[in-house]
Amino acid sequence: MVSRLRTLWCVAIALAVLCSAAVAFQRWTDDSRYVSVEICVEFESAVAHSDMLGYASVAPYLSALRESGAVSIGIREPSFDELIGGRGLTVFTGLELLNRDVLTPISLPPIRALIDSGEISTDSLYLLPGDSDLASILSRWFAATSLEPVSVELLTAENRSVIEITGNPMDISGCRFGLRTEDIRLVLDAGLQVVPRLSNSRSGSVEAIDLALQPLAAIRDLGPLIFTGTEVLGYPHNLAYVSGRIRELNAAPALIEFHAQRGTRDIADQLDHEIVRVHSITPDEYSHLSGEEMLDRLLRAVSERNIRLLYLRPHLIEARLADGTALDFVSSLRHRLEDAGFNVGPARAYPSRQPSLLRLLIPIAAAGTVALGMLIIDYVYPMQLPAQIAITMIAALAVATVALVDMLLTRLLLALAIAVAVPAVAALASVIRTSDLTQGSGTPPVVSAFHGWLAAFSVAVAGGLVASGVLSDRSFFVKSVQFLGVKASHTLPFALAGGLLWWHVFGRDYSAGRIQVSQSLKRFLLTPLRFWHVLAAAGAIGVFIVYLARTGNTFVIDVPVVDRRLREAFEAFLPVRPRTKEVFVGHPALVASLYVWARSRGRCRLALYGVLAGMIGLISVVNSFAHLHTPISLTLLRVLLGAAVSLPVSLLAVYCAAAVMSRNLPQTELNGIGVDTGAHDPEVRG
Repeated sequence: MVSRLRTLWCVAIALAVLCSAAVAFQRWTDDSRYVSVEICVEFESAVAHSDMLGYASVAPYLSALRESGAVSIGIREPSFDELIGGRGLTVFTGLELLNRDVLTPISLPPIRALIDSGEISTDSLYLLPGDSDLASILSRWFAATSLEPVSVELLTAENRSVIEITGNPMDISGCRFGLRTEDIRLVLDAGLQVVPRLSNSRSGSVEAIDLALQPLAAIRDLGPLIFTGTEVLGYPHNLAYVSGRIRELNAAPALIEFHAQRGTRDIADQLDHEIVRVHSITPDEYSHLSGEEMLDRLLRAVSERNIRLLYLRPHLIEARLADGTALDFVSSLRHRLEDAGFNVGPARAYPSRQPSLLRLLIPIAAAGTVALGMLIIDYVYPMQLPAQIAITMIAALAVATVALVDMLLTRLLLALAIAVAVPAVAALASVIRTSDLTQGSGTPPVVSAFHGWLAAFSVAVAGGLVASGVLSDRSFFVKSVQFLGVKASHTLPFALAGGLLWWHVFGRDYSAGRIQVSQSLKRFLLTPLRFWHVLAAAGAIGVFIVYLARTGNTFVIDVPVVDRRLREAFEAFLPVRPRTKEVFVGHPALVASLYVWARSRGRCRLALYGVLAGMIGLISVVNSFAHLHTPISLTLLRVLLGAAVSLPVSLLAVYCAAAVMSRNLPQTELNGIGVDTGAHDPEVRG
């Protein structure tokens, strides 16, 4: 009966893998439809570049941009200081006006009335707009934003207006006043679309939001909308209102990659994650990149990370080109995108909220995860049927309870459990498979090692598919929600695998009472500490710190030059870059360690430490699938290429291991057919 229950657990795991594969296929079909990429050019940069190229005005330059492949222009709101310099607006303090009036009497009616009545304040600011429309815009904006302790009053006399601002002038210097209608018209007349860049006013009032969005109502087919600064529009109190207005405008928030903004997650949730991902090269980064490096970086952002809007600054691109102009650069970018299978056009949100099979997959994946946990428990501590059923029911009840409270948390926890358990199980499976082949059928150690590695790799890919399937919806595809526990998923598998491998070797002796853990620990603690022990421990800790620092979305330490050159070589010759830690560390270490394990007939305990090191590749494979913003086809290609490219490196590692072992083992053992006891070899005995 217990064996039948184990079979049931295996069936549950198999169903989870099959259902995840079906979800992956649905993801692939959605990815194949999500191919429209928008090339957007910054308006201020376009103006500067048109001057650099000698255009008489911006209008013909914008037409040339459109012909080169640009789809839209990003227009930023003018600041208060920019209004002063470009819209016929003059600003005086009350003291300056009084001094001017002494030299030449001021005739402007509102100011004249204030001076004559003695009501002018020397500390106040007085804005003198060049026309009544500008006066109306400014007065409405200041009234809407309600910037305390600033007091704003519109003074009108004889059809002339003056704005009096009482308070600290610096409180209004950073205000934004909505997009200029003349800029919008200029872009639309050139046949380009407008991408508004809106900032969050400090008051965040509904009135200020309406004023910021008002010019957008006249734009047909409005698409992405970019927020500038460290906050999204409406943060923190009016995000729901902003979301509603964005829906009315049929727009989609465009979130800039690697640029955190407060309120992003909230507004994405309220808009059902209908957002567009943006990649922008910062002004500082332009100075370190060549034209070819920029093109490669932009293309990778689109193909590997679901970026669908590329934000360019042509006047900075021009300075880095060896030949040609930034217009030629835009044309080259368009052609490369099209050659890669993308369409250059308006960017839109990811097509589907989630695969239709996701609701079916979650309970199946939960059952498969529980089944995997029960198999691990049963391997270490076999129990009677009632106890196993009881633990299974408790685990299922716990998952159901968490799901009723928070389904997203349930999915994240399931994915984390899979990411921790699967690499450890894969490592154990590789050792068992290698041992069975070597000891059962006398398979040569090299063949056994590669069979064991292939078993581990297959388990890791299957686990990665399930983890990816559980998290498959638009919120993860556009990275408004991210997989949690990246560091844990890169560290905890080592501890679990270490325990399972120890049990695989010593479990029977421990169960029979031949090994006492407390006595073994006591002997270990009483062992004299030698200098090489300290060096080995320090080296291991250092390697682990470097490994941990190199995980996650950002690196704490810089990528070494050799690693960088290897990445560049992969990117130049392969359709997608495999992970170097899989190619040069993880897979070769696992194959070589399994080879040593097979040749020593399971007597070389040092090989198991190599298996733990080889888990780096297995962990990387599983975590590659957790990068949900990467198309699933690209992830599969990446891990398969990593396995294929690692084969010659693994063979070299096996050759080196064989050379070391051949010094102590007889030739018959080298051929994989010997029966040497290994008693003469202290390393094998260890």
